[in-house]
Amino acid sequence: MERVGIEIGFPIVSTCLEHSTNAEVEQRVHLHAFLSNKNEQVDLVTDGNYKKLCFEGCEVSDWSVTLPSHVRNASAGDAVNQLRNSMQDYNRTLEAHYYAQAEKVGSLHRRSNIPAGEKFIIKNKWIQNLWKQKKLTTESAVTEVWAGRCGLANFQREASAISTFEVNLAMAEKERIAMAQKVQRQCPFVPLWHEVLLFMAQFSMVPPPDRTKLLVFEGSSQVGKSDFLEHLYGAGKTCLVNMQGVTGEPPLQEYASNFNKFKAILFDEVTPAQILNKRMLYQGGCRCQTLGYSNTGCMQYKVNLHQVPMMMSTNDFWSQVKTDADKEYLEKNIIFCRITEPLFISPVADEDA
Repeated sequence: MERVGIEIGFPIVSTCLEHSTNAEVEQRVHLHAFLSNKNEQVDLVTDGNYKKLCFEGCEVSDWSVTLPSHVRNASAGDAVNQLRNSMQDYNRTLEAHYYAQAEKVGSLHRRSNIPAGEKFIIKNKWIQNLWKQKKLTTESAVTEVWAGRCGLANFQREASAISTFEVNLAMAEKERIAMAQKVQRQCPFVPLWHEVLLFMAQFSMVPPPDRTKLLVFEGSSQVGKSDFLEHLYGAGKTCLVNMQGVTGEPPLQEYASNFNKFKAILFDEVTPAQILNKRMLYQGGCRCQTLGYSNTGCMQYKVNLHQVPMMMSTNDFWSQVKTDADKEYLEKNIIFCRITEPLFISPVADEDA
């Protein structure tokens, strides 16, 4: 292409061979070639030079010709406008050469006799445009910004924030699909009984009580405790908090960030000590509670659990209570259910099976 470019009067050449990521034919590739000169007028049509632009016998499939401003607009105006238009033409030309050299998605080979970053300065907005169009991966975009020395620190922060957000979106979507599949294959649950109905009735009283009791399920593993508690208010509307190994306050950052989304909270693998250490929080009073205390205070956040159903599941509860005073407090502030049978109804086996 460089030889042909010199022959037809466009000696500055940048090319890139790329996979056609949106092609209907698998493994299709295409060759980009951008040719320019130093604002010299060359008639490609009259001289028949456009016919020379081919690659190994393949003719050009798509053309994009950019004319200089003094050709596009014969009455260019005053000298200031002419200079401004000339600079725009120059920048547009360099951006086109950079486009052919950037490590875009699907790029196989790139070559240019006007290397970006050496013969001309790479502008941050060129990289941003390709990145926003998803023609550059985030990793490649950061590398391009580094190579161009054009605001790496700021771009790294932006790219990191975008990457984190994309990962969170992907995980949330994966969770949504998995939960939908789980609900489809779940067996029906046993009917609600007195203690469960008593717990749920707390949140429909008028006026609402100042504080509410916790619902605690104790039972062996794989009897459906957590699944049953989740289904009371909907799995997607119940914030699941893993309390296993938690020595201090419960990690409620997800609930605090999405409190309008959740109707209830399920604390899994809770211990009596965890309840006793945060009595005011688990009572669900009217006041907001501040969590995340630290020396700097930068991780603090507030939650308000008033009239929020709080449920707990554990394999062993009462044996961990140390004193009679603690036992008396818990008996007054929880609704306890010992689960000895599975909480789901198994399908009836086929008699002929």
